[in-house]
This record gives sequence, structure tokens and C-alpha cells, in this order.
Amino acid sequence: MENKSIKIDYAASENNSNQSHDATETKNSSISTPSAPPDDTTVIQPLTKTRVFQNFFLIWLDLNVDESNDDYCSLLAQLRRVINTIIIFNDINRCIQFLTKTIDEKAFMIVSDCIGQYVVSQIHQMSQLNSVYVFCSNRLVREQWTKDWSKVKGVFTDVVPICELLKKAVRQFDYASVPISLGQSSYVKDQKLNQLDQSFMYTQMLKEILFEINYSKDCVSDFTAYCREQCVNQSSAAHFLDNFETEYYLKGPAWWYTYPGFIFSMLNRALRNQEVDTIIKMGFFVRDLHEQIKELHKEQFIFEQVTDDECILFTVYRGQGMTPADFSKMLETKGGLLSFNNFLSTSQDRAVCSALAESNADDPNLIGVVFEINIDTSIETAPFANLGGVSYFRSQESEILFSMHTVFRICEIEQINNEARVWIVKLTLTKDNDPQLSALTERIREETEGVTGWHRLGELLIQLARHDKAEEIYMTLLNVESVEYDKAYLYHQLGQIKNHQGNYAAAISFHGKAIRLRQNTLSPNNPDMAFAYSKLGEVFEKMGECTQALFCYDRAHDVYQRILSPDDLNLAASFNKIASVHSSLANYSKALSFYRKALEIQEKRLPSIHPFLSVTYNNIGYVYRNMGDYSKGIYFYERARHIDEKSLPPNHPELAASYSNIGTVYYALGNYSKALSFHEQANEIYTKSLSSNHPNLAMSYSNIGSVYEKMGNYSQALLFHEKALRIYQATLPPTHELLAICNNNIGSVYQSLGDYAKALSFYETELEIEKISLSPSHPSLAISYNNIGSAYYHMGDYSKALLYHEEAYEIFQETLASDHPDLATFHNSMGVIYEKLEDATKSLYHHEKALEIRNKTFPPNHPSIATCYNNIATVYDNMGKYFQALSFYEKVLEIHQTSLSSNDLILASSYDNIGQVHNKIGNHSNALSYWERALELAKCSLPTDHPDLQRYEKNVAYARKQVINNSASSE
Repeated sequence: MENKSIKIDYAASENNSNQSHDATETKNSSISTPSAPPDDTTVIQPLTKTRVFQNFFLIWLDLNVDESNDDYCSLLAQLRRVINTIIIFNDINRCIQFLTKTIDEKAFMIVSDCIGQYVVSQIHQMSQLNSVYVFCSNRLVREQWTKDWSKVKGVFTDVVPICELLKKAVRQFDYASVPISLGQSSYVKDQKLNQLDQSFMYTQMLKEILFEINYSKDCVSDFTAYCREQCVNQSSAAHFLDNFETEYYLKGPAWWYTYPGFIFSMLNRALRNQEVDTIIKMGFFVRDLHEQIKELHKEQFIFEQVTDDECILFTVYRGQGMTPADFSKMLETKGGLLSFNNFLSTSQDRAVCSALAESNADDPNLIGVVFEINIDTSIETAPFANLGGVSYFRSQESEILFSMHTVFRICEIEQINNEARVWIVKLTLTKDNDPQLSALTERIREETEGVTGWHRLGELLIQLARHDKAEEIYMTLLNVESVEYDKAYLYHQLGQIKNHQGNYAAAISFHGKAIRLRQNTLSPNNPDMAFAYSKLGEVFEKMGECTQALFCYDRAHDVYQRILSPDDLNLAASFNKIASVHSSLANYSKALSFYRKALEIQEKRLPSIHPFLSVTYNNIGYVYRNMGDYSKGIYFYERARHIDEKSLPPNHPELAASYSNIGTVYYALGNYSKALSFHEQANEIYTKSLSSNHPNLAMSYSNIGSVYEKMGNYSQALLFHEKALRIYQATLPPTHELLAICNNNIGSVYQSLGDYAKALSFYETELEIEKISLSPSHPSLAISYNNIGSAYYHMGDYSKALLYHEEAYEIFQETLASDHPDLATFHNSMGVIYEKLEDATKSLYHHEKALEIRNKTFPPNHPSIATCYNNIATVYDNMGKYFQALSFYEKVLEIHQTSLSSNDLILASSYDNIGQVHNKIGNHSNALSYWERALELAKCSLPTDHPDLQRYEKNVAYARKQVINNSASSE
């Protein structure tokens, strides 16, 4: 469920920005108002499209396409033997738009001659376009124009030569797209040479788990069924899959890996893009191929060694293309480690590999590379074998295939014959590894322990934030599990997944089932019971139920303290959770105390780049940021980001949370361009890794919108919410609460723009939806009534504003505890309205009620208490009771001085208010002193033409004149 913003921006100094944060091993992050999915442009729907299993696809653009024609179908069948995915267009503009939006794959194109020249001129510069093949009936007449475009590979009257060229091109591209892990350049410069990036660790762990799984006899047919779902109406793919299913074990995995079907490309793409669903479906194949290589390695190399000390030395080669960015990174990491995160195909024929590298260099987007790999068989590392007898090609190629995650040392990188675009990279096989990454890998192995490989896989998928796939695995296990204790574990895992997905009701349901099962078999002091209550507390905290969350956390903590050692990591997690609730309650000193206890244990027990350390650093940064200590806040956020960038996959939501947190600090500091940059990085990751309606994705769009609003770009801020509304209207029933929230957000922006009539219109639409979909006492209705009241307030209709606020107040009185912080907010808003209605008595009553509630729920120096003091002071000021007003304004200043940074502009407002009262009672020297302090702060932060700065200057000038006059008259 998304949060709604409460619009009460007219209460004196009232601040109602919504902030959310996750407990324990999930980072704190800021949120303004819920907002938009990423894109509202028209989706191009081609005539025929299937899922892209390879790293590339083929576009066929022909204005006169006829898919029912037998000759045309025959041509398609021939092409699909080379490229599985063919996308057909008969409209030029739709084709170009589709190609423009392609990001992750390379496109090959066949275009008819009559439109070829125009189309090529429009798309030739696109990096995602690999090559173009012009298909026509008259080659001689049409060929001349193609010589001006390097990506046009010729004019053809027959599809056969196109297929031959495509075979060569896709092989080159497949070789170039094998995922590689490299050391980080900063570590190589510091001579920390044994470093690899985090993708190595996660793909290695995934491989290990896949090897542990006991696959059923149906694994091959399950895989082919999965492929058939994506390849409907493709006879060539169907024929290949039929053969694969019936002859897989007969021919063996190495034969199928080298066969020119889509198995190699499919596995390559899945590992490169971490497409977990495909990797899982191919898990049996990955394991079988590894085992076959291992057996061949024993036969070919180990048995050939006469003694243990004897070794075989030889050299293999690999020719491929690399992007300039990847090649540049490899140049910077010379002397460091390199690993191919896939099976690695090499050859003992240098000439063949050199030719392949040179042909890759013909592509302006690639650099040709020949890897020269020196092998010492005495080094125990990943197995490798000659596939001469088991490959599809048999003895035609002297292919040496390495299993996944073979690690090499980069020794030399040199140009070949001074050719700028062709290089030789000399590698040696090594058993060296990255000590930091190895320590982290071992720790995560422990954290992902499970009864079976499937249990371990579920744990790893949760760590990778692939919650949908983890849910599939645990639901499958739940259906076959009969032992209550093991079922309880599965329910807990599903509860965690639902919590991460934002489905809190389902999360509570699963955790509740787990607790009930465990209560039947465990004592109350069992650590598993503590774990159960701790996880339930996380969900309550996400829902904003801090009291219930703290109850669960305290219950778990009591157990942990009795049975665990003082440095146990579960105790650290418990400290983290309790700290998180205190942070939510703005009890920042307590929160910091608990976070430091957690950090002390974690720094002692965890590897230095463990993600849990990042979580704690982020949480501490969050507290400092809320305390206004932005320098400390950003210090801890940056420490967290450093860990995340080393230990998490590049599209992990926790990395996005780090970027988002840093963005919020820059936002608070007024550096909006930097804030926007970090929020956009976060949004890019969330867009790739989360569902389109996930709360964190909405948060990132809201943060971007908030920055745009501060930058004065109100139309852009509004645009995000309107995109959300269009998507929700297209995908949700008309009474869905997300539609109500979206209307709320748009109304909020219009209110910020000063268009109160439009704001009122959206708030009323929101209310109509909620009256249908929610119970009459639902808190969201109260927020809607409040926002309508806010709009009426700004329109000057204070009576109507009061009416709607009272409606809201009645609901909150019915549904909330008498000391709930939201009740204080509503008392404040009604106090301001009564002040406008010149009913000082009622105004003062409501402001004092707000203060009474906040004194119960917040520490004495909380900014919200300062707001209450400020509002009470304002009423006394307007009543002419200046000494009472001065007393409360001084309390406001005392809180601000202890809770805000010394240059915060809110302090300037406090100084100004006190100066105003001193001026009214004729104490001009004191008024001058406070106004000068306000002016000094304003000069540091505001532009010279800002109205507040100009007002402070006038006040100072006036007070100085009065002081001089008073001095003169006294003489």
C-alpha cells in the first residue's frame, strides 16, 4: 500500500513531508508523495514478436509483407535457424521507434530495396544496430547507394547468403557478449591486484547451488516447454526443441552447447543479464556440461601426468570484440584478475582467433581482442577440456572449453602490428582470488544455507532481490512439504518476500501461520521464535505500526539477550530493528545508541564489504540527516554506497536506496542538480528491478518530482503524477485506491502551483473513489477530507475548511489512539483555521491539544514540538499578549538551536519572530540583535532578491533607526 500525503502546509512552520524507512537489513530512504511509473509513450507492437532468448534479434521491414505466402514463410524458416527472434514490420515509423527504444540487444535488419536508402539514412547512427541486409529482385540497379553506409553488408536476391553472413555475425556477437568480471581500477592502482567485481560472486554462488540441486527426470521437458511458450508458431524452433528433448542425453551437453541453435546464446544472455528464470530452467544443463568437462579433464590432463609434480604447459587463444568501455576498464586493470562468468570457448588455432578479432574490429563499436591464455595444468582451478570428440563440430575445430568462473591474471596488453583497433591480451591461469570477495562469498554461503539446493536458491534469490522467482520456489516447496517445522520456515520466507514486495497484509498472514506452527513445537525462548517475532515486527514497522513493531522486536530481543553471546549477529540485527523504530519516532539519540551497538558487533563479525554493514551505515546516515547534521549524514551514506557498489549486483534495489538517500541529503542542502542525478540513478535501478507499482519505485519518482518542484519546474513535477494516473487508469479498476492516491498527488502539485480550484477538483475525485472502496472510518478518508479543507483554506473559505477538517478529525478520533501524532497535526490545522476566523480561544485550545499529544509521543527537542510552541506563540502575538508570545517563541528557538544545524534558515525565522515581539513591546535594541542574526543567516543562503532577505534588511534598518532615536532622546 502506498502512503498518502497530508496537505497542511498552512499551519505555521508545520512540516508534513512523508518519510519511510525499512527495518534491519533494508535501508532507510526518503519519500515525498507517491508517483509515477517510468514511461507513457506508445508501445510499438510489431506484427510478430517473441521473447528475445539471444543477445540479438532480426528485424524484417517490408511494406508489402504477406505472412501467409508460402515463399515468405520458407524464407522466415531459413532465417530462424540462425536467429530465433524475428520481428516483422510493415510500417517505417513504427519500426524506427521500436529500434530507438531497444537498449539491451543488438539488432540485425533486412529491408526491402524500395525503402532501404531512406530507412538506412534514419537509423545508421544507432549503436544498437549491428548490420543491414538489403533484399531485392534487381541487384545491379539498386546497389550503388549502399556503398555510402558501412553497416550495409550488401544487396541480396536470395536469403541463403544473408543466412551465412548472419551466422558469422551472430557468432562474433555471442563471443563479444560473454560476461566478464574485472578487477576495479582503483584497487589495481593501489596494488590491490586480487580484486573482482561482485557479479563474479553472485554468478559463482548461483552456479554452486545449481550444482547441488537434484533435478527431476522431467527437467529437460520442463525446459523445452518453457522455450515453446516463447516460440509459438515457429516451426524451426519447435523442430530444434523436439530434437533436444528426445536426444539430449544421447548426444550430451557439449554437443548441444556447440550446436548452432540458440542454447549457447540463450545461456550467454541469461548469465550476462542475470535472467534468473532462464538460468534456473537451464540449471540441469549448466550442471551436466560442467560435469562432462570435469570428466574429460580427468581423462585428458590428470591421467596424462606421470607424477604429481609433472605438469602440462600449453597455450590457447580466443578472438572476440569488446566495447571500448569494457576494453578501457581492462587496460586500467592490467596486472589484476579477470574471470569469464560463463563457459569459455577457446582454440589452439591462433590464426582462426586472430581472424575473428580482426573481423570484430571492422565494427566501429567494437575493439578486436585476441586473448592468449597460458595454461599450467598443475594449477587447480575450474576444469577445462578438449571437445574434439564430443563437440557438434567433432574434429573440425581444436576447441578447449573452460567451465564457468575460471580466473586469469592479466599479464600483458599490446597492440598487434600497431593496429589501434586490434590488441592481444596475455592471460595466465591462476588460483588467486579476491580475498574481500572470498570472505563475503563464504559469509553469504553461510547465510544461504538450506536443507536442499532449492532452499539455498530461494535464500540467494531473496538476497538478489528476485522476490518473484524466490516466491515460486518456496510455494513449490510448500506444496510438497509435510513437516510442520519445515513448513513454518517456508511461511517465514514467503512472509519476507511479501514484505519486500510491499504486500504487507499477505506478509502478516504468512508470518502468523509460521508463528502458530512454531508455537506448537518450540518453547517461547527458542531462537526460532525470536526470529519469527522479529520478522513480524518488520512488517508492522513498514505499515507504520511502531508500537506493535517495537513490541515484537522487544520480545525477540529478550530471547536473544538470554541465549546468545554478546557479539552474535542476530543480536546486532535486533539492535538495528529497535533503533529503526526509535528513528521513526524521532528519538534520534536512542536510535543512534542502538545502531552503534549493532555496528560494533557487525564490524567485528562481518567481512568489510558485507551488505548488512551498508544497511547500518545507511540507517545511521538517515538519523544524522533528520537531525540536520548533513555532513555526517552524507559521510555514512557514502560509506554505504561504497559497500553496495562492491558487493551487490548493479541493479539491486538496495544500491538504488543508497543513491536515493544521498540524493535526499543534497536536496536538503539545496544542491538540486546533484540530488536529481542521484535520484535518477536510483530510479533507473528501481525501474529495472521492481514491478511498475512497487512503493519504492513510486518513492523514486516522487523524489524526482520534489526536486523538480524545488528547481521551479512545476510542470515536470506534475508530469510524473499525470503519467502515473494514465497508467493506473489503464491497468486498475476505477475504484482502486492507487487511483485515489494518484489524484491526491496531482491535487497536491496544483495546490503548490497555487491553482486551488484544480487541486480541489482532484481531491474531490480522490474522495469519491475512497467513499466507494473504503469503510466510512478509514484513515485515508480523513486525509482526503483534510486535503479538501486545505484547498478551501487557501481559497479563503475558512468555514468550509473547518467543516472538512472536523470531518477528518472525527474519523481520526474514532480510529486512532488519543495520543497518535496525526491527531496533533489535525489539532494544529484547526487551530490555524480558528485563528483566521478570529476565534482565539478555540485556536489556542487546539494548539495546546496538539502540544499535549506531541509531548507524550516525541522527545522534548523534537521539531514538531517546536511547531506547536510556534503556533501558540502566534496566537498570543495576535491577541496582543506579547510576553506570553515571547516565552513560547524563545522555547521554539531553544529547540531549533539544539536540533538544527547552525546555518538552517528555520533559525532565521525564529530570530525574526522574537525580534518582532521585542519591537512591539518597544525593546528596539533586542529587536535589532535578533533581526541582525536573522539577516546574517539569510545572507549565507538566500539570493539578494529573495523577499525574506529584503524584509530582514528593512527590519534591521528600521531597528537601527529606532535605537539611534531612542539614544538621542535619552540624551
